[in-house]
Order: sequence, then C-alpha cells, then structure tokens
Amino acid sequence: MKKDYYNAYFTVEGSFIFPMLMLLYFLIVMAALLLFARCLTSQNDYILALRGARLSYGAEDYGEVIYGESGDSFAVSGYVLKRLKAVGNTYPVYTQLSSGFEKDGAYAVLTTGAGSKIGRNDCVKRVKIINPTKKEH
Repeated sequence: MKKDYYNAYFTVEGSFIFPMLMLLYFLIVMAALLLFARCLTSQNDYILALRGARLSYGAEDYGEVIYGESGDSFAVSGYVLKRLKAVGNTYPVYTQLSSGFEKDGAYAVLTTGAGSKIGRNDCVKRVKIINPTKKEH
C-alpha cells in the first residue's frame, strides 16, 4: 500500500500565504482611509476659506454675509480659526500644528500646517472675494 504524503500540502501553503494576503488587504484599506481623510480635511479647509471670504458682519459665534458696505469691523479670522480648531474633534486623524486666515486684497487665504505628520500635509486655500452688488471693471 502506498501512503499519501501530500495530504497537508494545502494547509501548510495556506498558513504562509493567508497572513500575507491579510496584511496586504489591511495596508490597502489603511492607505485608502488616509487618502479619504486628507480629501475631507482639504475640502473642509476650502469651505472655511470660502465662508470667511464671504462674511462681512457678525459676532463671536455668528457670521453673516451682507453684501454692500458694512461699517462694522468684524474679525473674520477669529471666527474661521475657532471653527478650524473645532475640526480636530470631528476628524480623528486631523492633525494641525498651525493655522492662519487673512484677507489679502481681493483674496482670502487660509493656511493650515501639520508639519511632517502622516496623512496630512500643509494646506493653503486661496479664495477670491466676490461681492455681487458691486460692478467690477
């Protein structure tokens, strides 16, 4: 009688290949989640810059778009930076070491810096300030 020595061949091969495949799937999923988080935080920075460019009147926790000439000097940068600081509670992988917002002539510029953290780069969003009640030449 001939003995079959190959009964455990697939078990041994599977015990080497299966963990490698699981690690590969895990790395692909983690890379996709990091890219997704970068896209979300970049879009959030753009939306905050867009809101800051449009605000012309407000208080500490409230901003309003009023087209026309506003006599009040509303500190839009404090409004935007306060909301930018609160983003860290929303996105778990959001790292922010520095941030700044300023209106530079016809543009509003929002900058966020994360240093060398994985999954987040320094970001600069520049938005044109548009007032539809003014005729631009």
